[in-house]
Amino acid sequence: SVTGVQTCALPICGDDATQRILTELFNEGLPELTKGAIIQWASPKVGPIVDDWAAFRSRQGGVQAELARHRRELFRAGAWDSLSPSAPFLVRDFRILVALELTGRGDTRAMEQLAETRDRFVQTFRTLQGAAHAVEPAELIAMMSDLLNPSATVDRTPPAYDPEVPICEQIVRLDTQVSVFRNRLAFHTTAPSDDFEASDWQRDLGGAQHAVDVRTLTVRQ
Repeated sequence: SVTGVQTCALPICGDDATQRILTELFNEGLPELTKGAIIQWASPKVGPIVDDWAAFRSRQGGVQAELARHRRELFRAGAWDSLSPSAPFLVRDFRILVALELTGRGDTRAMEQLAETRDRFVQTFRTLQGAAHAVEPAELIAMMSDLLNPSATVDRTPPAYDPEVPICEQIVRLDTQVSVFRNRLAFHTTAPSDDFEASDWQRDLGGAQHAVDVRTLTVRQ
């Protein structure tokens, strides 16, 4: 059996001291038979961050509210359209997901070892002045849903978790279609609209079809 645990962190400074600490963490801080996977995701789902900022600024009213509205539209559009006319300069929410698996037994001691390792990772990232926390099932499902059901919207998938259903079945939506080609994956999804301060049912009514290509830099057979 395989038991897993996930930690989410923000990118941190890459100086020599940081590299040395992270090297020691991965070389000496993992239990035997542990496997790891690291995903660094430049997420375009910046809507909640920009909307919270715009809503706060809009409370001041007048000119500040109008400036907040224009800047909100600029930053949300910047998730897909470069803010610079001369180079790619996109608005992204950078997150790093560290997933660990302990192959072999699935007993209580294995769970305790993974929990200790998770806490060690979180504390190490915080010591390096980086924000890190353990990922709960609802957050993991929402994050992976945004990654595996890609769309041009900038709003995140609302977190939800049903303990009676396998997590993998809660991540990929039934209406998501994936076409596999030699050098790319083509996703076809349906996503709600990005209407600011609209209710959930209004967003659903304004939903649209999205097509996203995921391409590799090189292909080897």
